[in-house]
Amino acid sequence: MTDMPATDSRAAGKSRLPDLLFAALLAVFVMLSLNSSRQESVTIDEFRHLATGVHYWQSGDYSFDSATPPLWKMAMALPAYLAGAKTVQFHQFPESAAGWEPWFVATDFMRDNASAYNGYLQSARLVNILAASLCLVVLYRRLRKRFGPGAALFGSSFLALSPTFLAHSHYATTDIIATLTLMTLVFLLIDYLENPGLGRLVWASLLFAISLLCKFSALLLLPLLLLLPMLAALKQTEGAQRRWPDIMLHLSKSLLLVMMTLLLTVNVFYGFQGTGTTLSQLHLESKSLSKLGQSVAGVLPVPFPKAFVEGFDKQKADSDFSEFPAYFLGNWSIEGFRSYYLGAFCMKESVPFLLLVAAALVVIVLQKRRLFSRHELLLLLYVPLILFLVLSCFNRLNVGVRYLLPIYPFLCIFIAGLFQAGRGYGARLALLLLFMLHSVSVLRITPHYTSYFNELFGGAAHGYRYLIDSNTDWGQDLPSLKKYMSKNGIEKIQLAYFGHGLPEVYGINYESLSMPAKPGYTAISVSLLQGHPYLLTYLDPPRIAEADQFRAMRNLQPVGRAGYSIMIYRID
Repeated sequence: MTDMPATDSRAAGKSRLPDLLFAALLAVFVMLSLNSSRQESVTIDEFRHLATGVHYWQSGDYSFDSATPPLWKMAMALPAYLAGAKTVQFHQFPESAAGWEPWFVATDFMRDNASAYNGYLQSARLVNILAASLCLVVLYRRLRKRFGPGAALFGSSFLALSPTFLAHSHYATTDIIATLTLMTLVFLLIDYLENPGLGRLVWASLLFAISLLCKFSALLLLPLLLLLPMLAALKQTEGAQRRWPDIMLHLSKSLLLVMMTLLLTVNVFYGFQGTGTTLSQLHLESKSLSKLGQSVAGVLPVPFPKAFVEGFDKQKADSDFSEFPAYFLGNWSIEGFRSYYLGAFCMKESVPFLLLVAAALVVIVLQKRRLFSRHELLLLLYVPLILFLVLSCFNRLNVGVRYLLPIYPFLCIFIAGLFQAGRGYGARLALLLLFMLHSVSVLRITPHYTSYFNELFGGAAHGYRYLIDSNTDWGQDLPSLKKYMSKNGIEKIQLAYFGHGLPEVYGINYESLSMPAKPGYTAISVSLLQGHPYLLTYLDPPRIAEADQFRAMRNLQPVGRAGYSIMIYRID
C-alpha cells in the first residue's frame, strides 16, 4: 500500500475544510433554532396549523381551514397525532367567530391537551427545523457544484444566520417548506433547460404539485413550468433546421405530462373529494374566481378537488381584501402599502446583508456571462422578481417579511457569486468582515430573531414603531412574560395579548386588561399597543380589541418588557 504524499494529504484536507465548516454551521443553526423554539410560545399561525393538521389525520376531511393546503400541516402534526392527541372538537361557534373558526377549534384543542400541548408544539417545530436544515444542505451542495466550496460556505452562511430564516425555521408554519420546495424546483428547472428530458420534467412537475399541496404561493412558478418545455425544444434545435411540427408535438407531450402529473398528484392526495364540481356550485369570495364563476366558464367542471379550489379562493380573497389594515412606518392603511415588502426587507435584514445583495446585483449586471448563463440567471431572478411584483402590486395583505422567504436562497446564491468574483485578498477580507458584522448583529438578540430590526431602525427594541404583526409580535413571548413575573415577584398581571395561546398554560395568572387600566402591573403586546384590532380568543368569552383601544398606554413609560413584543407597565 502506497502512502499518500504529504502535499496531496494537505490538499485533500484543505478541500474538506469548507465541508467541515458547513457541518459545524449546520449544527449551530439547529442549536439556535431549538434554543429559540424552547423559549417561545405558540405563534398565531402555528396555533391553527397544529390543531388543523391533527384534525386532518383524525378525519380525512380537508375542507376545514382550507386556505392553507393540508400536506405540510399534516407532516408537522403527525407526531402529535401518533402520540394520541385528543380528538379535535367542533362546538357551536359564537357570532363573533365568523372567519375565526380555525382559531376557536385550536383554542379547544390546546385546552383539551394542555398538559401535553408544548410537547406537541415542539415536535411540530422540529419537523420544520429539519426542513430548514435540508434547505441549507440543498443550497450548499448546489453552490459547491457551481462555484466551489468557499463560495458555497459563504453564501449558505448568510441564509443560516438570516434573522428571518432563523425566526421562522422553528415555527410550525408553511413558510420554510415553501422556501425549500420552490428553491429546489428552480434548480430542477435549470437542470432541465440545460439537459432537457421527460424524466427531469416529471420530477419537476411532481415537486411543483407537492409544493402546491404545502402552500398556494407555489402557483407563481406555474408559468415557468409551462414555458420551459418550449424553450427547451427551441434550444435543442438551435443552429439546426427546425421542424415546427416535431417541435409542437414534443411541446404538446411535455405540457400534457406537466398537467397530468399535477392533476393526478393533487387529486390522489385529496382522494378526488369533490373533483369535477363547477365554480357556480361553490361559495366563492375572491374577486377573480367569483367573476369567473358567474361567467359561462362557471358551468364547466373543475378538475381539482373542491377543498383545494375553495382553499385557493379563500387565500386569494385574503390578498384581495385583507381583514385587517396594514401598519407601516407608524401609519395605518386599509388599502395596504406598495412599498411595504421592500421596506420591511430593508428593516428586517442586517445592513451588511443588504450591502452584499446590492453589490452582488451590480456584479451580476456587469459580469453576468462570467457568473451565470443567460438562462440560468433569468431563472434565478424569476422568484425574487415575481414575488416582489405580486406582493407589492396585487396583494393587500401586509403582515410580514416572512412572505419573502422564498427569495432568500436566491439572494444567497448571488452573494456566493459575489464571493467568487472577488478573488483578491482585499475583496475577500472585506467580504469576511461584512459577514462577521452581520453575525454579530443577528446573534446578539438570541433567541428573539422574530423581533430583529437592523441598527438603522433602532434595533429590536424600537422596531415595533415601524412594523408589527409577524415582523416583531406574533404571540411568541408568553414564556418571557412568565419569567419577568417570577423574577419581579408579580403574582397577577393585567394582560392584553396579541396571540391565541392560552396564557394559563404557560403559568401566567392574569386578568383581561380593560381601559382605563387599574393600579398594578400591566402587560400589553406591541401590536395592540400600536392600535391593531384583533379578536382575543384566549379570553372566556372571547372579546374584540378595538382599533387603537389601548392608545392611552403609549403615553406611559414601560418598566420592562417580555422579549421584544410585550411591554410591561406599572400603574400607580
